[in-house]
Amino acid sequence: MVTTLLKSTLREIRQSMGRFLAILAIIALGVGFLSGLRMSQPSMVATGVKYLKDHSFHDYRLISTLGFTEDDVTYFNELSGIDTARGSVAVPFLWQREETEQVVLSALALTEEMNTPNLLAGRMPQTADECLGDANLFGAEDIGRSIEVSPANDEDTLDMLVYGEYKLVGIADSPLYLNGERGTAGIGNGTIAGFVLVPPQGFDSEAYHEIYLTMENAPDASSEEYNLRRDEMKPALEAALEERAELRYHTLYNDALEEITDAEQELADGWEEYRTERADAEQELADAYNDLLEGEQEYKDGLQELADGKKEYEEGLQEYRDGVYALNSGRDKLEEAEKTLKESEKQLEEAEANYLQLKTLYDSADMMAQMISAQTGMPLTAGSLVQLLQDPVYGTMLRQELEPAFQAQGSSVDEFLGGWAAAEQQLGAPLDATLLEGLATQIANGKTQLADGWKQYYAGVAELEDGRTELRKAKKLLDDAAQEIADGEQEMADGRIELDDGWREYYEGLAEAEEEFAKAEKELQDGEEEIADAYLELQDFKMADTYVLTRSENVGYACFDNDTSIIAAVSVVFPLFFCLVAALVCMTTMKRMVDEQRNQIGVLKAMGYSRRQIVGKYLFYSGSASLVGAAIGYALC
Repeated sequence: MVTTLLKSTLREIRQSMGRFLAILAIIALGVGFLSGLRMSQPSMVATGVKYLKDHSFHDYRLISTLGFTEDDVTYFNELSGIDTARGSVAVPFLWQREETEQVVLSALALTEEMNTPNLLAGRMPQTADECLGDANLFGAEDIGRSIEVSPANDEDTLDMLVYGEYKLVGIADSPLYLNGERGTAGIGNGTIAGFVLVPPQGFDSEAYHEIYLTMENAPDASSEEYNLRRDEMKPALEAALEERAELRYHTLYNDALEEITDAEQELADGWEEYRTERADAEQELADAYNDLLEGEQEYKDGLQELADGKKEYEEGLQEYRDGVYALNSGRDKLEEAEKTLKESEKQLEEAEANYLQLKTLYDSADMMAQMISAQTGMPLTAGSLVQLLQDPVYGTMLRQELEPAFQAQGSSVDEFLGGWAAAEQQLGAPLDATLLEGLATQIANGKTQLADGWKQYYAGVAELEDGRTELRKAKKLLDDAAQEIADGEQEMADGRIELDDGWREYYEGLAEAEEEFAKAEKELQDGEEEIADAYLELQDFKMADTYVLTRSENVGYACFDNDTSIIAAVSVVFPLFFCLVAALVCMTTMKRMVDEQRNQIGVLKAMGYSRRQIVGKYLFYSGSASLVGAAIGYALC
C-alpha cells in the first residue's frame, strides 16, 4: 500500500508540476537569500581584511597637536610590539580647478610600506612634483593634468607645499578611505572633495602631522585576538605618546625661549645700528647740504667770472675789429702809395731818359762848337753854335761844314736843329749847361725821394704784415676766448644741471632717509611688540593634545565594520521573514490542494489508508519540493 501511495504521490507531482515548482521556487529563493546574506558578512570581512593587509593598513594612528620629529618616528619604530612606524603629512589646500572654481583637496604624503595606494591607472610618482589622484574624483582621462595650488591659500599652506602645481601621473584608491567620505577642512566650503598622494619631498614641513603604526606579528584583523591585542597595546602607546609629547613640548618651549632671547639681542643690536646709521646718514645729508651751498656760491662766482670774461672778450673783439679796420685802411694807403711810387718812378725814368736825350743833344752841340772853335779860334758854346746854324748868312756855310760830322754820328744838321728847338720848346727855356745841371740835380733828388718813398713803403708793408700777424694772434686769442666762454657757459649749464640734480638727490635722499628711518623705527617697534607677543604666546603655550586612534576610528573602516554588522543583522532577520512568507505560501498552496482533493482523500480512507499515511503523502509532496528548493537555493548562492 505504501508503494501504491508513493506512486500516487509522484503521479500527483507530475500532474501538478506548476504547483510543485512554485513551492520549490519560493523555498529556493528563501534559502538562497538566507545563505547569501549569511555568507556576505564573512566574505566582506575577509575581502576587506585582505585588501587592508595587502596595502599595509595601519593598526594605530598617533596624533599630537605639536607634531612629530624624525626622532619620534624612530622611537616608535623601536618600541616593543611595533613592527613599523611611519611619519606622514596631511595638508588640506584649495585647488584652482577652473578659472572661477576652487575645490578643497587633501595632500597626503606617500608613506613607504604603510597605507600603500591601490594604483588603478597610470604610474607611481617619480619626482617630487608628481602625484596620484583620488579615483573617487579623477578618472584616467585626467592623467597628465596639473593640480594647481590656488594663490588664495594661506601663507602657511603655500609654504608647506613645495610646488605651485603638481602633475597627476596616476589614479589610485587609498586604504585610508574605504568609502566616499573624505573628511572636512577649515577652508573653502569645509568639505574635502578628494585627496592627492604626493612624495614626501613635495612637502616642506618641519614636523610630521601624524605617525602610523603596525603591530608586530599582528593576528588576523577580523579575529577577536586582534581586538584584544590592539586594546592591550593602546595604554602603552598612549603613555609613550604622552612622554614624547612632553619632550616635544619642552624642546619647542626651550627653542622658542632661546629664539626670543636671540631676538631681544638682535633687537638691541638693531636699535644700536639704527642710531649709528641714522647719525651717519644725517651727517652725510648735512655734508651734502653744505657741499650744495658751496656749489651754489661757486656757481654764482663762475657766472660773474663768465660775465667778466664776456666783457673782456667783447672789448677785445672791438679792438680786433678796430685793428682789422686800421689794417684795411693801412693796406689801402700802402696800395695807393705803391701806385704813387710806381707812377713817380715812371715819371723819373721818363725825366731821366729825356735828360739823357737833352744831354746827348747838348753834348753833340758842345762838341761841334769846340771843334769849330778849334778851327776858327773863335770861342763858341753849344747855344751860340745853334744860333750860328740858324743865321741866314753863316748858317748855310756852317751847315755844309758840319753836315759830314753830324752824318758821321748818324744824324743831320736839320735833325739836330729840330731836336734842339723841340727840347727848348719842351723846356720853355734855352738849353744850356746850367739848365742840364739843374735837371740832373732834380733827377738825383727825385731818385733820392723815390728811394725814401720805397723805403717808407716797404716799412709800411712790414708794419702791415706785423699788424696782420698781431691780428691773427689776436683772432686766435679771441677764438680761444670765445671757445673758453662757450665752454664756460656749457660748464655753467652743466654745473646748474648738476646742482639741480644734487638738490633733487639731496631732497630725495632726505625723504628716503626719513622714510627709511620711519620704516626702520617701525620695524624695531614691531619687533618689540612681536617679542612681547612671543612672551605672551609662550606663557599660553600648552602641552600637546595627543590621540592614539586604532583603525576602528578610521571613518572608512568604521563604516565598513558597521556595514558588515548591518549585513549580518539583515542576514538573520530578512531571510526569516522571507521564509515565513514562503511557509505561508506553501501552507496556502497545500491547503488549497487538500481542499481540491477531499474526494480523493475520502477514497484513500475507504481503501483503508490511515490518516497518518494520507498526511504523509502531502508532507512528502511539500517536503520534497522544499528540500529540492533548499538544495537549489543553497547551491545557487
